[in-house]
Amino acid sequence: MIPSCKKSDSTDPPPVVKDPYGMFEYTKKANGIVTFYNTSTDATSYSWDFGDGQTSTTAVASFDHQYLQNGAYHATLTAYGNGKSSGAYADLNITSVVGGVPTVETDSVTNITQTTATSGGNITSEGGSAVTARGVCWSMTQNPTISDNKTNDGNGTGGFTSDITGLAANTPYYVRAYATNSSGTAYGNQVIFRTLSAFTCGSSMTIDHVAGAIAPVAKTVNYGTVTNIPGETSKCWITSNLGADHQATSKDDATEASAGWYWQFNRKQGYKHDGTTRTPNTPWISFINENSDWILDSDPCRIEMGSNWRIPTYTEWYNVHLTGGWTNWNGPWNSALKIHVAGHLDFSDELLYGRGRSGYYWGSTQGDTYHAGWLVDIYKDESCWVTQSFKGNAYSLRCLKD
Repeated sequence: MIPSCKKSDSTDPPPVVKDPYGMFEYTKKANGIVTFYNTSTDATSYSWDFGDGQTSTTAVASFDHQYLQNGAYHATLTAYGNGKSSGAYADLNITSVVGGVPTVETDSVTNITQTTATSGGNITSEGGSAVTARGVCWSMTQNPTISDNKTNDGNGTGGFTSDITGLAANTPYYVRAYATNSSGTAYGNQVIFRTLSAFTCGSSMTIDHVAGAIAPVAKTVNYGTVTNIPGETSKCWITSNLGADHQATSKDDATEASAGWYWQFNRKQGYKHDGTTRTPNTPWISFINENSDWILDSDPCRIEMGSNWRIPTYTEWYNVHLTGGWTNWNGPWNSALKIHVAGHLDFSDELLYGRGRSGYYWGSTQGDTYHAGWLVDIYKDESCWVTQSFKGNAYSLRCLKD
């Protein structure tokens, strides 16, 4: 009798394992990859938690998830349908991550337009082997992977910049940086952004501000826009302060929601002030001495609103002020710009002053190394000038585009 032969373990396919409740199956593969098979048939929606900080709401029958470190993981599936939910779990021991995948961070998203944006990342560790591919991937659903849209931005460690293209207007997107080595692909933190809407001046723009190096807090704002302003009739302006929840309700509106945020000259970081606390409460720059106009790469209007937007120049403010006959706070408020007295943060002590009584709006043009040009409607109805102030003061911003 000829003895039977058994294939070696090295060529056997990975076993398929069922969870205790029979709602899904999984197969462990190399490099920390687990293929999950959804076998639940009665549910209408599904929520996965892989036990490593990553989640998914995909309802596809089969997909891969990669664990980036060896260890024990508790993966769960929650299925929803007919007003009910049920759950299943599996405890996974991952031991196939050899050498480790890279460590990667995702940059914030800037230069957002209707169809493009800029991001990138930083490879802080290549893991157990050299990084052979890196870039960003993006999708309209959470946790994009290299199976979605992606860039290819070289190899190795360090920082890189990625151009995101082919986007739809007025659409939220999720983006993650990635890095690949022989152990697999690792992903950075997820960042969400929204492309600009198909825009005609006079319509509103929805901007998703993300807390970080520019916006002090996260919020979604609908900015009104207006054109044909006397003195600068060809420009398009926003009709509320950058960072404000809405347009001011009166010329002496003293609320934080109408004031928006404040910036020191030629600095990216904006500050929110609720009347007591400044956010972020980072070290204050009390004195700025530099020979520079406000550069585009540090322009919060450009970064937050899109590459066509910017801070007005001294000349543009002067033309609007002169042509509009702004001699007190009635002129700015009665114009289509609806400029009110939003107050300021003082360079000397970083405290909030004058909200509801005085207002100051930066121009992008410096006067000298210590001073910059700005629009002021100051101390109620007494005066309104275009003049200069210390660069260390934090003032409001109005944005425009050509």
